[in-house]
Amino acid sequence: VIGVSGRSIQEFSDEELLQFFVPEKAAVHLVSEYQSLYDAVLNSSVKELEKLAGVGKARILKLESLQELVRRFQREKSNKITKIRSAEDVFDYLEDMQYLKQEQFRVILLNTKNDIIGQKIITQGTVSATLISPREIFNAAIKHMASVIILVHNHPSGNCEPSQEDFDTTRNIVQAGVILGVHVLDHVIIGKNTHYSFRQHCDFE
Repeated sequence: VIGVSGRSIQEFSDEELLQFFVPEKAAVHLVSEYQSLYDAVLNSSVKELEKLAGVGKARILKLESLQELVRRFQREKSNKITKIRSAEDVFDYLEDMQYLKQEQFRVILLNTKNDIIGQKIITQGTVSATLISPREIFNAAIKHMASVIILVHNHPSGNCEPSQEDFDTTRNIVQAGVILGVHVLDHVIIGKNTHYSFRQHCDFE
């Protein structure tokens, strides 16, 4: 029961914490459905919430406010990362990608000192060598005068181990970068609370 005397907020279960925003049965359902408190809060839709008993407009507004707070926290955290020194920095910069329901391929644009110039979404959906256009990647690099880029995509399954398609995609883009004079620093796959760096695991040059 929420509010039991002598218990600190850190001792509350995920379901108990969520009960500050929705009824008990709805909280249990959401955590069970999404398998994590984070996903339950950030990815539950208004249409889904409307179907849950005891969740009216006022409670939905509370959850939407919480969702927006989490997104703003993420953006603030990302904005504090201005230079890429490691694959861990890449993961922290694009942490939101681990919660996406679809595969997404992005490119981080850097200068010669590895300062972040920006990022660009290249594809949304299945990431494959046939769908990813090196032209679009390098057009973005040239347009923003980026001499270094990092490839990033997510695995919605949470498992960040690369597929053969991932290796093929990486090889093709690295080779195109050599021809165009744009250095591909790394390709990072983002999974749930984990990541895979091609530079750390492969002969990347």
